[in-house]
Amino acid sequence: MNTREVRNEKKNKDLSILLFHLQNVIPIPYVNISSLFYLRKLNVYNLTAYYTPTKQVYCALWSEHLSDRAGNDIVSAFHKILTVLTERNDITELITWSDLCVPQNR
Repeated sequence: MNTREVRNEKKNKDLSILLFHLQNVIPIPYVNISSLFYLRKLNVYNLTAYYTPTKQVYCALWSEHLSDRAGNDIVSAFHKILTVLTERNDITELITWSDLCVPQNR
């Protein structure tokens, strides 16, 4: 192996990637009874993150009575996940990856 291959192998081993996704709105309670279908339900939001080096999953759950699903709310949930993640792991560099959900990419 040359010097470049050794450096790249070490870099890939230390590479930290955090994948995150905002789940669709979860209406609570979920019922199959038609008379209850049109009643007002509580909406719950879930931001899930997967940390590749340790294969751990982190979730931030909140309901609409606490906050909405706007960009600032998602950033707050993402910040909480990052805070917990950095407390538990020694991270020097982190790559974040998400899908094309507009509010979470702001």
